[in-house]
Amino acid sequence: MAHVEDRWHASRDGRKVRTDRYGKPGRWRVRGLGPGQGRSFDRRVDAEAYLATVQAELLRGEYVDRSDRRTVAQAAREYAAARPHGPRTARRVAQYIRVHIEPTPLGRRRLAEVRPSEVQAWITDRSRTLAPGTLKPLVGFLGPCSPPR
Repeated sequence: MAHVEDRWHASRDGRKVRTDRYGKPGRWRVRGLGPGQGRSFDRRVDAEAYLATVQAELLRGEYVDRSDRRTVAQAAREYAAARPHGPRTARRVAQYIRVHIEPTPLGRRRLAEVRPSEVQAWITDRSRTLAPGTLKPLVGFLGPCSPPR
């Protein structure tokens, strides 16, 4: 569970003692969000506000891991590979991703940098050439970067 940690004081034998970080910037640290996701603040109120924001984004399904280095095309391939497809469907899905996601500007962007407006623009562009029955699964392959429905 994520929490806010005081980096200036620690509890030793039931007593509050100073740590080696005492007096240094970044007293309050948000921990428990995931590897590399902790963040430090000078004021506790700022750390608690950040934690509340991240928790709200997680509940709404809008949280984006900023350290994620994958592209949209890579994430789409991983998402599709995790789905229970038969061999023919898996080949068709791989072709859809290779033809309609990878060569586009959206497919080359880092997942952490994609805005919902970019995904919507990609959907609008693809809807000019693809039937709704083809476009719907493609949007599903975008998985975590799909706009809310």
